[in-house]
Amino acid sequence: MTEYKMSLIYDCGKCKARNFLDPYSYWEYKGNFKCGGCDELYYAEWENGQRVVEPEKAKGKEFILPGYVETEDLKPLSGEGKTSAPPFANVTFLGKPKNLTVSARGKLVACTQLKPEDLDGSCWKRITAQRKYGKSW
Repeated sequence: MTEYKMSLIYDCGKCKARNFLDPYSYWEYKGNFKCGGCDELYYAEWENGQRVVEPEKAKGKEFILPGYVETEDLKPLSGEGKTSAPPFANVTFLGKPKNLTVSARGKLVACTQLKPEDLDGSCWKRITAQRKYGKSW
């Protein structure tokens, strides 16, 4: 495996596992990370996604996990303690859709919340009725 020194990929010298370090976590990171293959702790520093301090012996016990790990024969390693959990959507978002039927330029748009009677395609009937050439099917 080839070592990429100027990126967020780290090939472990001990177990030969390739650690893909998540850019959201490692883009501007200084601290320990854990190899997903052999559970060895390393210390490194990144600035703007570029590694400025090569991985060395860990400093302290705190660490973060890589986003994805694969073995030398390209088989994925995953599970608790091997890779970090995927990011999830923010459940606290309370936004509501805007109820629009006409755009800022006066064109008919279908951006309203549907009611049970709208599910038969009545919105599309209105759009096709305004076309110059009639039905499109």
